[in-house]
Amino acid sequence: TDIKTTPVRLHVTQLALFAYGIFDGATVRLEVSPDDYDPHMEGFDPDTQMEWFDHPDGTYTDATTDEKHFWNNAALGTFWIRAVLVNASANTRVSFKTTARLAMEQ
Repeated sequence: TDIKTTPVRLHVTQLALFAYGIFDGATVRLEVSPDDYDPHMEGFDPDTQMEWFDHPDGTYTDATTDEKHFWNNAALGTFWIRAVLVNASANTRVSFKTTARLAMEQ
């Protein structure tokens, strides 16, 4: 089914984005919001009380029922993020993960 994950606040500047599985026409996208959000505030609805923007490096889709793997980097600031899955079918089995990219000196 189509879903939106609970917003998560990040304080990193770059993420590695991974989307994989059987899309079968579904689309997974990373959304970002600069708005304030208190996840403990009763009655707060992030869908209607926050402005969400699609991240240009965070949209993945495939029309086939073949297993697909996508990877990309996204530059961010301090934002709320969430993953959104749309156009899911009974065959859709997709995972979406993010990891912070850290620079290490040698």
